[in-house]
Amino acid sequence: MGDNAKGYTAALLYSVIIGLSFMYVKIALQYSSSLDLLAHRFTLAFICIATPVLIGKIKLNVSAKNVLKLLPLAFFFPISFFLFQTFGLKLIPSSEAGIIQATTPVFTIIFAILILQEKINYKQGFSVFLSVGGVIFISLINGTSIADFSVWGTIFILGSTMASAIYSVLTRKHVSNYSLYDFTFVMTSLGFVTFNIAAIIEHLVLGTWSISGFYAPFAEKSFVIAVIYLGIPSSFLTGFLVNYSLKKIEASKMSIFNNLAVVIAMVAGAVFLGETIFWYHIVGAAMIIA
Repeated sequence: MGDNAKGYTAALLYSVIIGLSFMYVKIALQYSSSLDLLAHRFTLAFICIATPVLIGKIKLNVSAKNVLKLLPLAFFFPISFFLFQTFGLKLIPSSEAGIIQATTPVFTIIFAILILQEKINYKQGFSVFLSVGGVIFISLINGTSIADFSVWGTIFILGSTMASAIYSVLTRKHVSNYSLYDFTFVMTSLGFVTFNIAAIIEHLVLGTWSISGFYAPFAEKSFVIAVIYLGIPSSFLTGFLVNYSLKKIEASKMSIFNNLAVVIAMVAGAVFLGETIFWYHIVGAAMIIA
């Protein structure tokens, strides 16, 4: 299998995992706050990536200087990406969030042109126009036909989308300077530290901190299943997949696979969570995917 095929395979698997993650986030948020959930999922992801290092199976080649260089990347992914996504999913259905996040290729192409000088042809340009049109169409109909349309929920998911696009472009520029494991280890570790500190600070500010309360959601079977999925496939594994694919294929091409996550998120939300898919969701999604 050639490098391009390997890159596309990694991107495909990434999109499937991310598409299903919307549903699991919605399930987990029934039992946990947004910051607590992020802390738990990245604790699990960190345990997975640190264990081979601790038992001596993998040797890291990471210095403090490397960590400082990668801090700007970590700010966009995982920190901003997951933070905005989790807060957004508290306010809007996962099917709608999936559609909005499908605009990632639009922003990625724009940033790739500006930062990486990647070229696009007229077909790609038309696709950008069509994708934006699909999102605008959904938003306009939403604003006039649904009373509980959430502006902030939409803004948060758009923020998550843009963070993903910027990360894809910047990673494409820098990932070749590091081994895949070193790079992903730093990203995961920074997410683990950031989200745990943020969750603890939130509890201290609200006066709700206690060890038993922090881990209370694990008494619920649905939460355990959701956080395992979000921690291992959706945080640990996707960290490798997105970084690997960006080593093999252009950022603008990799981002196209986010569109598949739209379909998966919509179907999962409807089948497993009982969310309603309206006609304009279908029309808008068709425009984006096309």
